[in-house]
Amino acid sequence: PGPQIGFLQECIRWWDQWLKGKDTGIMDEPMLRMWMENPAPPESCRDQREGRWVAEEGWPSPHIAEQNWSLREGLLTRSSGQTTTGTAAIHPWQTVGLAAGRWCPYGAASDQPRDQREEAGGQLLFDSGLLEEDIEIAGFPTLHLTVASDQPQALIAATLCEIMADGAVARVSYGVLNLSHREGHEAPVRVEPGIPVHVKIQLNGIAHRFAKGNRLRLALSTSYWPIIWPSPEPARIDVALKESRLSLPVRKPRAEDASLSAFAPPEHATPLVPHFLEPEANGWTICHDVHSAVTTVRRIENDGVRRHEGHGMETGAWRESLYSIKADDPLSATVDIATRRGYARAEWAVSSTTRIVMHASETQFHVEAFLEAFEGDRLAYKNHWTLAIPRDHV
Repeated sequence: PGPQIGFLQECIRWWDQWLKGKDTGIMDEPMLRMWMENPAPPESCRDQREGRWVAEEGWPSPHIAEQNWSLREGLLTRSSGQTTTGTAAIHPWQTVGLAAGRWCPYGAASDQPRDQREEAGGQLLFDSGLLEEDIEIAGFPTLHLTVASDQPQALIAATLCEIMADGAVARVSYGVLNLSHREGHEAPVRVEPGIPVHVKIQLNGIAHRFAKGNRLRLALSTSYWPIIWPSPEPARIDVALKESRLSLPVRKPRAEDASLSAFAPPEHATPLVPHFLEPEANGWTICHDVHSAVTTVRRIENDGVRRHEGHGMETGAWRESLYSIKADDPLSATVDIATRRGYARAEWAVSSTTRIVMHASETQFHVEAFLEAFEGDRLAYKNHWTLAIPRDHV
């Protein structure tokens, strides 16, 4: 981190003083700014997240300290030297993750994580008592576990949540580890069933304030569908409680944060003014077929058709994504994504349709793709691909 920050400083200095030829004062400001978000109830779509800006002069920061929490039977407690014994099991359930939102959400189209109470039935839970004071974290929460799997390939998904006073559970961060990658991604090593291994799961970086009177929740599962493709076989994972802990990057509030300079208004070109010929339409539904036991996530992302005033270009895009799985069968996972996209102006028009379907066996990923391209109503190009990709250590 040290050399990287030094290189970044030189890049900024070069841009600020040489290319633009003026001193903007940016080098006098802290190297890192973070948005310390306030606790908020879970919402799948939000326009704004309340909080405040905080800053650090460098990274790692001397103002952030590791705070350890022990895992007990259903409890998350501050480490105090007390002996914790026994194990707790994470049982396989392939539909955990349906309330996770999108892998890369933008706060639009209901892509944020929903209330995590929907997930609890398939997770191993550890809850803290009521917090006696606010806890602010900034950085990467880290989970240290000693685990034994009954299958040679398995994964662990960990979510860090805040339980509100009314019982709602908001996800704060999450991390996923394929146990075959516990020693690094360069040389995966399968797990020997029944043999304990030590693993480290780094959750996504976050700056968040847990409120006094709320509770922390650590939730563990063996799936996180459809963000993560499931392991080939249902795996039970036993967690050795004595040798496991959650480490939080705790940052005490600093008086300097209140004196941070305000950001200038963003500079941008005049936005294009679209005229909708067909309206936008987005949808996200989850359907569980009781007869077949298949659960399907269906996402519709329809940008409509719009004409951009000024140059007259008409653009349109539509995508339907289907993610299907059975809770007790990881090999039932299927993804089917279809798209349409078109561009037109005056007498000229081009469009394309695509479809990609993917499923997996124990040894291979199977991918089938279709493409059709049109000029006006004339089919200009068509292709069909099939791929079988070895399933190595995943």
